[in-house]
Amino acid sequence: VVLIADGAGFAHYSLLIQHLQNRKLLQRFDKTCLVATSRSSGFTKTQRWSHSSDPAKLLLHNLPLVTESAGSASCASTGKWACRGCIAQTNSKKKQQTLGQFAKKVGYNVAVACTTDFFDATPASFVVNNSSRYNRQAIETDMLRFGLHTLFSGGKRILELVEQESTALNKVTHRVGCVHRGGGRFVDGVQRTVKSFGTAVQTALDGLLVEENPFFLLAEESCIDLASHMQNKNQMAKELESFSYTLKVLLDFVENPLHQTTLVVLSDHATAGAQIVNRQDEKAAYFKTTHGDHDGYLVPLFIAGQHAHRVNLPVLLDMPEVHSRVLKPILQMT
Repeated sequence: VVLIADGAGFAHYSLLIQHLQNRKLLQRFDKTCLVATSRSSGFTKTQRWSHSSDPAKLLLHNLPLVTESAGSASCASTGKWACRGCIAQTNSKKKQQTLGQFAKKVGYNVAVACTTDFFDATPASFVVNNSSRYNRQAIETDMLRFGLHTLFSGGKRILELVEQESTALNKVTHRVGCVHRGGGRFVDGVQRTVKSFGTAVQTALDGLLVEENPFFLLAEESCIDLASHMQNKNQMAKELESFSYTLKVLLDFVENPLHQTTLVVLSDHATAGAQIVNRQDEKAAYFKTTHGDHDGYLVPLFIAGQHAHRVNLPVLLDMPEVHSRVLKPILQMT
């Protein structure tokens, strides 16, 4: 299972453990390391920075742009430095094998559960290829033709497809569900309420366990990133509470030895310059954001479950190394 905590940086995790009382949740992971979301190696020895007219700013040279979701997720999915804005394609527009394509090739059932649209950049980058993350119609078609075992998705489009009982959903072999605050509807004729993303993930896992084949589940919690872009601190706290419940669901699952499953939790990037601060004249700390954009900071990676102890995890990885040294080796161990 790969869980993408979209936009969650160290300040978000600090808020999660310090103020939402979830310290023990992260202590349940077996291994952790740092991940550089922008390229951190391979640069020439030229001037790296210079001062700008603004004394509070330092201009960086010869460094890549701060990553966005398509590029970052494509790196983790394919093991190659991806073209910015492309879905699992390099700068030469060459298609790369995604983690979902590899998993399906070697006999895994592949499932996707996300709070965003299923054709959005992050879930799509782990399954299909496209020259642009904005070719949404083509990505939607390819995602539905892929042969997913289970698909849970947020967004209006999945609601439309389910309500219409679209034949495009027939390629999804087991179940399609809607992840919405108001509940979900399933095309197998059974109506149920999906109270949270964690509940949707649990339902997907239950369906995957029925099959004899091993499975690869890509789960993405996108609303942390959305709340961060909006700089809505109250909403961000609510999304982190939802994320903590999803973490608990997944940790409970992988800690069951009968399930023989490994969980990897990764942020594709940090968002909003999130900080926990207080000045000397203030009596309490507070959580704040400094902008509504993506950050170039390092992000954490966590591993728990069956094969966690077998992963040789260094202190620092580049995003493509997450694929080559963590994700693909775990799939090959099963």
